[in-house]
Amino acid sequence: MDQIQQLSDYIDQSHSMVAITGAGISLAGGGITYSQLFTKTVLRGIWGRDRFLRSYVKAMHSYKPTFSHYALRDLETAGKLIGIITTNEDCMHTIAGSKNVAEIQGGFQINRCSKQGEPRHSKLRWRAMAWPASRFTA
Repeated sequence: MDQIQQLSDYIDQSHSMVAITGAGISLAGGGITYSQLFTKTVLRGIWGRDRFLRSYVKAMHSYKPTFSHYALRDLETAGKLIGIITTNEDCMHTIAGSKNVAEIQGGFQINRCSKQGEPRHSKLRWRAMAWPASRFTA
């Protein structure tokens, strides 16, 4: 039995799974890691936290969820996957439609109003690049 068939059989027999993902799932679609961006920004002479974050957010808007993001969403919709734990901050799991996502290193889709401190959860703002913290505007 090949590995793909074996994995398919495990999924079919499962009643509850959790997916743990990292940079690889987004890199396949053109994503970028902090270390890759740091190398690019340092080599270009871009310094400072705000400029680095602007560059990072801009880079994250240059790609979309991958086949794997959508496959995990489909497993969640089918009731096989109970959640996703990810070290990614790019919100691609949520944009793909997954509901139970834990971005354990934080995420850029949750914004706080700088005047009232209220959280604003919005993948639509994220995709439109329209969030309240102007320093993160690309």
